[in-house]
Amino acid sequence: MSTNIVSINGLTKAFPERPVLEDVSFGLGEGDRLGVIGFNGSGKSTLLSLVAGRIEPDGGSIVTRSGLTISYLEQSPDFDPATTVADVAQRSHATLTLLHRLGLEADDRAVGSLSGGQRRRLALAIALSEQSDLLILDEPTNHLDIDVIDWMEDELARRSQTLMFVTHD
Repeated sequence: MSTNIVSINGLTKAFPERPVLEDVSFGLGEGDRLGVIGFNGSGKSTLLSLVAGRIEPDGGSIVTRSGLTISYLEQSPDFDPATTVADVAQRSHATLTLLHRLGLEADDRAVGSLSGGQRRRLALAIALSEQSDLLILDEPTNHLDIDVIDWMEDELARRSQTLMFVTHD
């Protein structure tokens, strides 16, 4: 039995229109795989954003192991629209390789000129190429064809890092 790298205790989050998470508690150990399932608007993306540290809970706690690194693919990646694909992809050789595998080239196109699907692929390449303890993927298969989805399933299966994700596939 491994110790938790993330512990969620009594987590709550509400938005002006309604509460989305109430008294949520669970732990993630090294190498765990957690799929988050629910109806649209049920708080799946909110939960992932909370664990990733992008938003603050209204109540409860999120405790992470000291030094924990997190890679996060959000549902709507936010890039500077004037930045080029090449500039974004220059993070590492792994990013360039994954970008190519996902059907994009590191060229001089402005990120703002890319389709939503192309921006998702760019963000996915970055998230997958980062060395992290916890990989959080919010609907990673959106805008991907079946061959790329199959490849990504194999890629994730061979990894030992902890994985938390939302997907409809």
